[in-house]
Amino acid sequence: MRGGLVVAVTCSVLAACATPAPPPPPPPPPPPPPPKLAELEPPHPGYFNYRLPPRDAAGAFITPNSDLGPLEQLFHFRSALNVAALSCRFIEGYDLAPGYNQFIKTFATPLGNANKAIEQKFVRENGKDGPRVRDAHMTAVYNHFARPATLGTFCPIAKRYLEGVVAIEPDGLEGYALPALVEMEQVFQMHFKQIEDYQIGYREQMRERGMVVPPMPPVAGSEEVPAVVDATGAPAATDEAGTAAPAAAMPATQPQSSAAAESDESASPGS
Repeated sequence: MRGGLVVAVTCSVLAACATPAPPPPPPPPPPPPPPKLAELEPPHPGYFNYRLPPRDAAGAFITPNSDLGPLEQLFHFRSALNVAALSCRFIEGYDLAPGYNQFIKTFATPLGNANKAIEQKFVRENGKDGPRVRDAHMTAVYNHFARPATLGTFCPIAKRYLEGVVAIEPDGLEGYALPALVEMEQVFQMHFKQIEDYQIGYREQMRERGMVVPPMPPVAGSEEVPAVVDATGAPAATDEAGTAAPAAAMPATQPQSSAAAESDESASPGS
């Protein structure tokens, strides 16, 4: 009986000396609230719903410079320099009119031959509507090169090729013009890609904010740059919304052609 009491007392003492279990850890703090997204600025009125040109099988945007023969490429090179002479002059150091007029004087023969061949091509393909179709095509060409948002990149390239062409023999003009046109066209391919990236990125930001996201605009059947004529009768530069650029962005006068440069070889665009 006494032994049982000792065991009971011993167990009681041991229980009293045992270390109590630690309290459970506190619950983790709640996660911080997601950062508040800044309010979106209004979408760019010209870019958000701008209808980009379709792409070709290689993924390039289709423009007036797509799928051209050598003579057309040469003449589009001439058109690009014409636009540069008209539109770049408001950038300091970019009065390109004298160089352009010297260019059409020096290369009057190959440019004239190219022009005649292209005129005949449009008549063969369009019959009596050939001149009208070509005029519409050339308006699209000039408006393509005259996009105000691209002039900061386009003008230095045009100036470099205009300065370099003086060292070219007339029979070497075609070989000089083709890679030049390719480089110039890349300015506009990149411009369209930037617009596309903007459209996608802005819509993604709308989605993150729980906003109703409109669909991407459909591709244009042709470049969405309508013909706008300035006071000189030349196709005016337009912004990406298709509206005429401010008057300050356009030249007050056209480059004067040389006496040897007549009709289509004059400095008047759209010819």
